[in-house]
Amino acid sequence: MSAGRRLVLGLAVATLAAAVGRAGDRTTRAHLLDARDQIKAKLKASIADEAIDWGLTVKSVEIQDIKPSESMQRAMELQASAE
Repeated sequence: MSAGRRLVLGLAVATLAAAVGRAGDRTTRAHLLDARDQIKAKLKASIADEAIDWGLTVKSVEIQDIKPSESMQRAMELQASAE
């Protein structure tokens, strides 16, 4: 894997984790999956802004699946059971 690809991948993972983290306990996995297009657009904009500094162009971003951390998953489960 090229250095540029690793940089973009690392940035994508960090940006996606931040977006999911900002959603907090009020977000369920289903909600995140439903909001996939909106998340992709924000993710692409954020990555593209940084990647251009590295001489890279981001043409598209795809989210195959969202797998929250165990602690986030527990928080979402608690939220769902409280509702």
